Amino acid sequence: MIGSSSWHQPALPPHADRWEASRVDHTPWVDTVLVARARAGDVAAFESLVLRHLRPVYQLARRTLPAGTAADEVVVEAFVRAWHDLERCGRTAAGFRAWITMVTAQVCRETNPR
Repeated sequence: MIGSSSWHQPALPPHADRWEASRVDHTPWVDTVLVARARAGDVAAFESLVLRHLRPVYQLARRTLPAGTAADEVVVEAFVRAWHDLERCGRTAAGFRAWITMVTAQVCRETNPR
C-alpha cells in the first residue's frame, strides 16, 4: 500500500459496497465540483466521490479479477491512488467516472497479471 503522508487518507467504511449512498445520481457536474473541492484538500468532498462511484468500481473489480481475489483491496488501492493523483483527474470530457474506471482497471491488471 502507499506509504504514510501528512494528508489524511480517506478509508472505505466496512461493507461500503452495500451502501445505498453509492446509488446516487451520477451527474457529471457534481463530480466536477467535488473534484475541485477535493483538490483543495477537502476530505469530505473526496469521500463523497468515493460513495458516488464505489458501486461501479467494486463491480468492475469483481468482474475483472479471478474468483478468490480480494476485490475490496483493489477498490481501496484504486481510491487511494485517486486521492494522491487528483491533478490528473478530469482531463477528459468524461470526467471522474471514466478516470476512476481506468485507475481501477490498472490496479486489477497489476493484481492479476496474465
